[in-house]
Amino acid sequence: MVFRRRPQWVGNGLAGFGRLLRESCPSPDQRPSAGKRPREWRQVIELLHDPGRPISELAAAVERAADASLSRAADDPAFVEAFYRLLQIPDAVKSSNVQEKLVGLGIHVPLSPTLDDVLVGFDQALEVARRRRQRGVTDFGLIAKASAISALKSLVHERAPTLWEASAKDDLATIATFASTKGFGDLARRFFTNMLESHLNYFLDRETPRHIGVGRRLKSIGDLASFDLAIRRHCEETTVIMHRFAQDWLGKNRFHLGKELDREDARDFASYAFAKIRTEMSACESACNFDPVAGRIGVQN
Repeated sequence: MVFRRRPQWVGNGLAGFGRLLRESCPSPDQRPSAGKRPREWRQVIELLHDPGRPISELAAAVERAADASLSRAADDPAFVEAFYRLLQIPDAVKSSNVQEKLVGLGIHVPLSPTLDDVLVGFDQALEVARRRRQRGVTDFGLIAKASAISALKSLVHERAPTLWEASAKDDLATIATFASTKGFGDLARRFFTNMLESHLNYFLDRETPRHIGVGRRLKSIGDLASFDLAIRRHCEETTVIMHRFAQDWLGKNRFHLGKELDREDARDFASYAFAKIRTEMSACESACNFDPVAGRIGVQN
């Protein structure tokens, strides 16, 4: 079997994916143009103009402007496919015949696969599934694929042994731990953190370069990097609730009810997950009490 060269962004994580998305989707319909911006997007721009406003408030404003797309995310077939296969990979890797189980998921790998083999096979499987549906590339489908691959790769690397160089077996053993309730909680939280971060940046990337300079929120490119880190940290804090929810969901459905999880289960989980994230974003927003007269930020008691 001949394996295609792995996509360049697989090795670069979400940063490489961001470049891919900007190149493949230079002007998506959801991004408001300079000449026609809805009220919600004007609020985002106002927050970018004010360096004293917290990142959490800015992120919440972006979510209000982009809420429609996030609410429809779980109905995107490409998103469901990415999350469903991510859910199934740990169980396949845990089995005695890794290659056979992964091929059963459409993830073609060699007899003794490495982590990169699994990631590339995952990427190719999602592309094959998209072509079978005879549908074009969707922005959320691209984000979901990148988020899933990045979640799997980053967690495996973070848990690699420190006293010796990790082997392919070590990497697969780590992937297998994500089949447990706790492991799935970690994997699901990382996936949805990546999704939320990419979703926010999808709308912010066009606007933030206009707010770099003296007297603005971002005084330099270094500030832009710090801003990106703050967005990431906000997303990680917002998705804390995902860990317990994912643990309980898997424990109930796979271990208590003994269900064979399918794409509909994955879609239902994602729908609840996005609802929880949107609720959490709203809670973060309401916790910020901005006094426009005094011009200061406070936190409600």
